[in-house]
Amino acid sequence: MKRFVGILIFFVLLASCKRDGYLVNGLKNISNTRNINHTFIKSFRIEKFLIQRKEIGEFSLILKLDSKTKPIDVERYSLGIRVFSDTITNKNGNVKPSYIWDCKPSIEAFGDNKYIIKNVKAPIKFIDSIRLFLYDRDKYRAKEYGKTLWIRNIGL
Repeated sequence: MKRFVGILIFFVLLASCKRDGYLVNGLKNISNTRNINHTFIKSFRIEKFLIQRKEIGEFSLILKLDSKTKPIDVERYSLGIRVFSDTITNKNGNVKPSYIWDCKPSIEAFGDNKYIIKNVKAPIKFIDSIRLFLYDRDKYRAKEYGKTLWIRNIGL
């Protein structure tokens, strides 16, 4: 029994080290990683973008931030995330053109790298594009801040 528990712990640690490893390394050598170098506002800049399918219907949206980005600059805003896909089906079986993954971002650090990571569950089979923008943290006032980011031809 002790041997089984030991083997189970080993595989759990191995799986978590793999994810932490590519986050510590700044998303280097990971397929589907895109160099973005987008500035929303002067103090909030994204260097890289990665969306990973974890399992069927589960995704991780990973945004690697500029090393100079501070938590206070990120936590001032909500991050608007609109996902566009032809294959999003609601409970009634109707296809919807977009999906919302908005969040109140916070910085997660792995080594010297900073990230915003959003894990979601969604019945998506194919992602065409994603639109990212900043808006008020406390409530949406129909005002966006800084430059909007469009990422197209994602595929998945």
